[in-house]
Amino acid sequence: MSSIIVQEANGQHRVLESKPFAYEEVLKDSIIQLPSLVPLGSVTDEGVSFLILGEEWPAGTGRADVLLVGSDGILTIVETKLSRNPEARREVVAQVLEYAAYLSESTIFDLQRQAEEFYKKSKKCPEPQKGRSFDENLEAFLDEAASTVSVDSFKAMVEEHLRNGRIRLIVAVDEVGEQAQKIVTFVNSFSTFELYLLQVSAFEDEAGRSIFVPSLHGYARKVATRPPRVQWSWEKYRDEDWPEADVNLAKQLIEGLERVAEGWQPETTFSKRDVNLRCFGRSLFGVELTSSRGLGLWFELASNPGVTLAPGLEVHQTKKYFYLHENLTAIGEDTLLQLCEAALEQAGLLPQTRP
Repeated sequence: MSSIIVQEANGQHRVLESKPFAYEEVLKDSIIQLPSLVPLGSVTDEGVSFLILGEEWPAGTGRADVLLVGSDGILTIVETKLSRNPEARREVVAQVLEYAAYLSESTIFDLQRQAEEFYKKSKKCPEPQKGRSFDENLEAFLDEAASTVSVDSFKAMVEEHLRNGRIRLIVAVDEVGEQAQKIVTFVNSFSTFELYLLQVSAFEDEAGRSIFVPSLHGYARKVATRPPRVQWSWEKYRDEDWPEADVNLAKQLIEGLERVAEGWQPETTFSKRDVNLRCFGRSLFGVELTSSRGLGLWFELASNPGVTLAPGLEVHQTKKYFYLHENLTAIGEDTLLQLCEAALEQAGLLPQTRP
């Protein structure tokens, strides 16, 4: 059992013995009310602060105890386990990995919807965030963190981190075991995500005031295991193996899609063989270049939604995707609009664009 020695101004001292958490719920509630209990700056050079997004967050077959987001845009899952719980040794690591796998597929709109439920309905929501919208809480959080990033840019950064597997996992405990510390240190050395053990010791003085002493364990420098990720762009396609004519036509088609999708929060993303347009956080259409069919347009559609197509277009349908090849210059923006709206409607996103 740890202790704190308090020395008074008159030279006298007293000893405060740590007070065990009665239940995991008590430890969890302490982190909800005081996200600053996660002292990331004690193990890294980053001065990261945290905003609570919710508790008992749906994640696969279970629920994550606490979900935070850091001022660096990294989603942070916190799972609480007391030392007397045998899961605190090994099983909880698999548990938080399952949560991360599930949450990595979330869009910013999924996060916003769930967080606003917490802000507006949960009795455990801290007072500063209670009753406010997701964007209002983000704006206040970024202001407090002295960040120059806008709310929209921060949301895009959160989603980008999720797509790249950058998630922070924290197992909060009252005592740190040597075996668990070895596990998280090893994982941190070879993964894209971060995994830490957070030890929180609680004390109480004669006036009934609670004193928390947090410490973070498990930091390790990442071991480089793969080459840097290629940043694809129109210029990169030209430098590699895309024919100039295909690059020019692909750019023309994407610009048409961007105009059509202007009201759907579009974001263009590049990869080796695809240029995708994400709307409302989902990739539902774009262009691709394959060795078998060449340049083509694709839409996430189970069938042709009844759109009249220009002569000479080659149609290819799979169980999930609708492809167009050949004579792509004949596709007008009216046709693009109809196909994009059909893809959004099939995904359940079109109502967001209507009054």
